[in-house]
Amino acid sequence: KTKKKCLIFRQLLKDPQVLFAGYKVPHPLEHKIIIRLQTTPDYSPQEAFTNAITDLISELSLLEERFRTKWLSGQHYTALKEKECVYNLCRGEKKKPSGVVKGPQ
Repeated sequence: KTKKKCLIFRQLLKDPQVLFAGYKVPHPLEHKIIIRLQTTPDYSPQEAFTNAITDLISELSLLEERFRTKWLSGQHYTALKEKECVYNLCRGEKKKPSGVVKGPQ
């Protein structure tokens, strides 16, 4: 839950009309947070929060789409293989990459 909250507040702080965004958890065993949000006079905190969540959903959807595209095309396999080659060279080993799992065919 904390990571989700951090993502939302990082997104809020990207908005130039948000002057302050913070939260606190009164007690770790309670599923409750207290949110403090300060915006410019012509922009409501509710609007800022809604926009931040909408933008975050869009960014995560784009990330998912790019990940799926790379995974299905097999590009991740090539990147991982190259990374392992560089790692092996840095360690002074001369073996070929192994153990990399290929994506769906």
